[in-house]
Amino acid sequence: MQAPTAREVRPGWRADDVYVRQVNRMSLHAWEPYIFAVSLLFNFQHVECDEDHPEWRIYWFSGVVVLRSIGHVLHRVDSQVSARHRLIIDKFWTDINSSKDENWIFFDFIDRERNNILKEFSFGAQLPSEEDGRILSYNGTHHDGAELFSEAVYWWRAQLEFIEEELSRT
Repeated sequence: MQAPTAREVRPGWRADDVYVRQVNRMSLHAWEPYIFAVSLLFNFQHVECDEDHPEWRIYWFSGVVVLRSIGHVLHRVDSQVSARHRLIIDKFWTDINSSKDENWIFFDFIDRERNNILKEFSFGAQLPSEEDGRILSYNGTHHDGAELFSEAVYWWRAQLEFIEEELSRT
């Protein structure tokens, strides 16, 4: 019987609460921007998103940039710790890139929105019409921008925990 691939054993994204659940192992430097992203998500979820309170855009801008920086820190900092780190993190990126549909939150939201903001100063998140029911509409899709932000934070936690688990195996 063949061992399961990394993709098959990854945990689901929405496990427990990102604010109260303790992570068992946090050896990666990428946890620092992750924790900052959780803080930004908390602030974003507690700010008014309407015409009278445009400061929601500060949390959106910061949150998206920090969400993408987690991946850069993994690639540029954590993969340099040891040959084992490099091997596991490179395999992680190979798996992610070979399963873009499964990891749509990274490609269709985190990476795309960061590029929109930093390269074009264009925000995918917009205030919806009042009858819409979403906090923010996202790029003219049915997605709620606030839910995407939250989903991205959960996705990164699952990825970092998976990498930590792989690193802890001897």
